[in-house]
Amino acid sequence: MAQSPVPKVNEHGITVLFEAENPTIDVLFVHGFTGHPERTWTSDHPPKRSLPLRKRPAPSSSDAQPPPSKVSRIFSSHPQRPTGLDKHGPENPPEPERAQGVYWPRDLVPAAFPHSRVLTYGYDTNIRSRLGSSPVSKKSVGDHGWDLLCTLADNRRGAPSRPLIFVAHSLGGLISKVALIKASEHGRDKPQAHLHNIAQSTVGVLFFGTPHRGADPFNIAHHVLKALAGLALQLNDDVVQTLLQGGDYLRSIQDGFMALSKRSCWTIFSFQEEYPLRGLFGKQVVEDESSCIGDPELETKRHIGKDHRDMVRFSGAHDPEYQKVAFALRSIYDRLHVPSEPPPQDNVSQKSGPMLADLPDIDSPVTAEVLAQRQELMELLYFDEIDARLLSLKAAHNKTCLWFLGKEEYRQWLDLQNLKHHHGFLWIKGKPGSGKSILMKFLEARTRQSVAKDPNRLFASFFFYAPGEHLEKSTFGLYRSLLWQLFQKAPDLQRVLDEFKFNAWRVIKRSGWRTEALKKTIERAIDCLGDRDLSVFIDALDECRDDDVADMVSFFEDLGEQAAEKGIRLRICFSSRHYPSIELKCGFEIILENQDEHNEDIAQYISSKLKLPKSKRAEDFRKEVLEKSAGIFLWVALVIPMLNKTSAGGRVDQLQKCLNTIPMGLDNLFDMILTRDNEDMDELRFCIQLILFAIRPVTLTEYFFALRRAGDNDLHDSWAAKEVDRDVMGRFALSSSKGLAEVTKTRRKDKDPTVQFIHESVRDFLFSENGRRRLWPLFNHDKFTAFGHDALKSRCLGEIKAYQGRDSQASTRSAQDLIQMWPFLRYATDNILVHANQAQQYGASQDGFLFQFSGHQQDWVKLYNAFEKFKSRHYSDSVDIIYILAEHGLDSLLQIHPRLSSHLNIHGGRYFLPIAAAALLKHKAAARVLVASLSPDPDFAAGIEDCVVALSRGRNCNLTSLQDFFNLLLEFGHIPLMEHCIGIFRWRAHRQTLEGHYNYVFSVAFSPDGQTLASASSDRTIRLWDAATGAYRQA
Repeated sequence: MAQSPVPKVNEHGITVLFEAENPTIDVLFVHGFTGHPERTWTSDHPPKRSLPLRKRPAPSSSDAQPPPSKVSRIFSSHPQRPTGLDKHGPENPPEPERAQGVYWPRDLVPAAFPHSRVLTYGYDTNIRSRLGSSPVSKKSVGDHGWDLLCTLADNRRGAPSRPLIFVAHSLGGLISKVALIKASEHGRDKPQAHLHNIAQSTVGVLFFGTPHRGADPFNIAHHVLKALAGLALQLNDDVVQTLLQGGDYLRSIQDGFMALSKRSCWTIFSFQEEYPLRGLFGKQVVEDESSCIGDPELETKRHIGKDHRDMVRFSGAHDPEYQKVAFALRSIYDRLHVPSEPPPQDNVSQKSGPMLADLPDIDSPVTAEVLAQRQELMELLYFDEIDARLLSLKAAHNKTCLWFLGKEEYRQWLDLQNLKHHHGFLWIKGKPGSGKSILMKFLEARTRQSVAKDPNRLFASFFFYAPGEHLEKSTFGLYRSLLWQLFQKAPDLQRVLDEFKFNAWRVIKRSGWRTEALKKTIERAIDCLGDRDLSVFIDALDECRDDDVADMVSFFEDLGEQAAEKGIRLRICFSSRHYPSIELKCGFEIILENQDEHNEDIAQYISSKLKLPKSKRAEDFRKEVLEKSAGIFLWVALVIPMLNKTSAGGRVDQLQKCLNTIPMGLDNLFDMILTRDNEDMDELRFCIQLILFAIRPVTLTEYFFALRRAGDNDLHDSWAAKEVDRDVMGRFALSSSKGLAEVTKTRRKDKDPTVQFIHESVRDFLFSENGRRRLWPLFNHDKFTAFGHDALKSRCLGEIKAYQGRDSQASTRSAQDLIQMWPFLRYATDNILVHANQAQQYGASQDGFLFQFSGHQQDWVKLYNAFEKFKSRHYSDSVDIIYILAEHGLDSLLQIHPRLSSHLNIHGGRYFLPIAAAALLKHKAAARVLVASLSPDPDFAAGIEDCVVALSRGRNCNLTSLQDFFNLLLEFGHIPLMEHCIGIFRWRAHRQTLEGHYNYVFSVAFSPDGQTLASASSDRTIRLWDAATGAYRQA
């Protein structure tokens, strides 16, 4: 590599230290507090071996500096040469000093990565004398982050999508995080696209001693700040305060960065100081707990065998500490599959065959634009609850489940020689509560461990969760999760995304992924596995819709068959309850409760958890418990605490009496638990209704305050969400549900966990006739559902009324303040009308509620606007309830509203008319109610003309929107309305299409008998329709 001129390192802004002829990646270095873009990264001890180092002139006497301050020594990386307290002002800057030792961003990185571009960034956080001519910078951490973002974007305008790695020390890590967060929040509009590209192009971050949660050992910095004031020294107090332990701002940076990095699939290394800094009484500047982001799936943690100051200084390429860093950079670089030199011709794989003919070779250089496009599609795959169910599942008890690894069916499933016979399928089936999910978690964990040792093995998993959000219980969520996992674990597979044509990519970016596109992409990714094998674990198929499961099983059967024919190593393991209607064409099936080893696991669990002395009678008692369990792990897990609670002191005769009162079977056990005492039965009933009928899973905080305030109107005066310990709320959830509910786990510390039943079989029992009648003996299924939604509606209304009457400052509070003061208020505002609609649908009249709600509608509107972050969706104070119901698709409430027939006279909202809102938002049931209520009267023509004009002019209007509106009119056969719309469109230039046309309709006519409708389009097609039903007849 030719020696390039030594660049002058600017103290502020970006300096390009090295640039290859055609760089494929940028590496940016960002120093820390009171640091310097060159000295921070320079070792004062050059290696013994000869290196092409640049000498610097010896400093003159005028360059002499006073001793560094203690704050500077704590956070700075150049204690010998502090950058403040000098006599140079902005008008007379000093000449930059050249480092004597190894400046590794310039001297080592280019040699290891010859196709890179290496940059260093400087900014001012220096300490200065109050008597000097140079004032101290007053910029905050947020300001520095914004400056870094803008400066970097300006520097990269020539190649804005080139992959980018951040290397940051101490405060520089916080500033880099802020820059990335701001880049993700800005720039989707064209004027700021260059800013957004920074986040889009970033592929990795290396943090060195970054105080993600603050750094202030022994509160030293607070004392030093006072001392500095006495010495007439000044520093940026805002930056120092940010660096100190804790603080809301640091937490907000951390939360934003965690969410962004997980969506973006960045590779993150956190390097931590191994030794304390001299003068800190044996303490590290940044403790290990603070110098990592805290998510093992996102980051790799490593210690550097130096203190905070010297951890970013290396003596040469053979320095063992530098080799850790070089490995991290190389691992990020290799994930891009951009080769440092062209591969030899004889190394090119000959196995790709015709199926990869339309894909670039795995080692082909990838343009920055392609990488950015891949990243955008990747971000649309991820969702927050992607592994929530797996986290919530308890791990297998010690020494249980190991037997499964020796089962002949499992061993044959693993055997690659048998793939053509079983197509890689294994299906574990069992009764509810038998322990299928725990076994699947065990198999997933074992596979995860073995895969970590073998780069040619991949795995992915998905655990359906019926009580969760839509993506947790749908095959749509399954496909998104599997793709996201595959692309994260095998980045080369992302090249299948390049097959999307520009228009398809644009549609996905605008409207999100669709199921068929996901399935096709999974199929192509599996085609590209090459010599690697892939194991997929999918748990709890019974917690997904039956129709979707049947389609999913068929899809995977086709995949397995195709993979076996092509020699691709694909294995798929399902688990579910017994499915009588779905059978695999080939593969292995294991019935869990029929396995002797499974019963031995339960026996081991009983022996471990049941507190009994060693005796023959105790052993017989354990066997009786095992026999009574009938192979149901959940039954045992619920019964053993009851037995232990008897406090029998190990007396088997007392335990025997307790066991005799406990019935066999889960349903009978649930029945006993619910009715064994009559304490707090109203609380229990509401607990069940809240978990069963909530529109979305309620959080632990919402659950606690919904139940507590339900029976205590004065609770707000004595409790606040931030004052209640989460453990207290968790114990309340357990006691109020009589042990049938639990608190779920979540990976995000900033996200409140939810409350759900301990098992889906609890929900099944409560919806069964026997379970329902235990607590509501007079209700059939519909009445039970209606009464449940009505109870939640009343609770929501009670929360809004309580807020209205007690919070005098409510109108000035932010959404976050409202949630802190009234934790259940957000849920109540979002869902009161939905619960009322459901109650009406199942038979509980809501006529009285509509009248009652009108008295609180303005308060509801204020709350709705406070919680809705998009101002375009806010309602005016005068908005009509009919418009609100139409926009939210609440058809049952619309149908009983006394003013329904006048809805064409109701204007307001972003869609102008209720019927337009329902049509454009695809609320077909609500639109059907609105269309059916119309009758030709003097207001009819003017009203519908207003509607069509609003549709054609509105900013939410597009071809699909108007087409949807016309389809609606055809579907319900409202011929007078249809004729009038066509009449309007005959003299307007906005005529759009009917379904089946791809261009403007220029002529529409009815047959003489009014039974048939003909439409002609400039796409040269004529279509015939049934005017009564809207059904398509003929082209």
